Amino acid sequence: MVEAWANRHSKNIPELEHAPTIPSIISAFISTLTGSYSGSTVSNYINSMRVWHTVHGLEWALNDNETDALLKVASSLAPPQSKRPPHEPYTVNMLVSIRSHLNLTSPLHAAVFACLTTAFYTTACIGELTIKTLPSFNPLHHIKPSDVRTEWDCQGNVVTNFHLPRLKLAPEGKDINWAKQNGPLDPHEAFDNHLKVNSPLPMDHFSPTVMEEITKLSPRANSSRPSQLP
Repeated sequence: MVEAWANRHSKNIPELEHAPTIPSIISAFISTLTGSYSGSTVSNYINSMRVWHTVHGLEWALNDNETDALLKVASSLAPPQSKRPPHEPYTVNMLVSIRSHLNLTSPLHAAVFACLTTAFYTTACIGELTIKTLPSFNPLHHIKPSDVRTEWDCQGNVVTNFHLPRLKLAPEGKDINWAKQNGPLDPHEAFDNHLKVNSPLPMDHFSPTVMEEITKLSPRANSSRPSQLP
């Protein structure tokens, strides 16, 4: 990494000093990144360099105090466009408002609402229930109707369980579930309606929709404003 940076910026750094690198080079590297990248990006670069040194049995010359001081400066001078304000969380009122704009007899709307309510009541990430593109669907990695089953919890309550086959942080998959709720956001009613309207096959993605042809629900469609949905 330092070698690529050195070559790009035409630094006259002897190759023997590329690894193990010396504090002055690391400091210069951080200084070059400061103001152009977010603090977290600079920190990731430096941490990856430190890990590389450790893996190869090389001494990491910069001590923690120096590293922290440099990274604090990098964070304070990060360009404004590298920072995004926190998004408002999904709330019951927000989802009720979205529902009022949906036609739940529409295949797309039915799938969107089922996905939203399932993500909300299972506290799942939208990306865990959707796919980016139709060709990217992999039944070994993505949730399908055959991965959904009814179970009972330890108190005897009926819950609907969704098995997510494979995740980045859970290669063996994980289970999420919800129980029937009272009111307009009942995930059971939303999911049942989705199954009736879209009739996904057992090995399909669990939320296919119909828009000119059968497609798979994507995060882009799911993040569209209700007024933009057909």
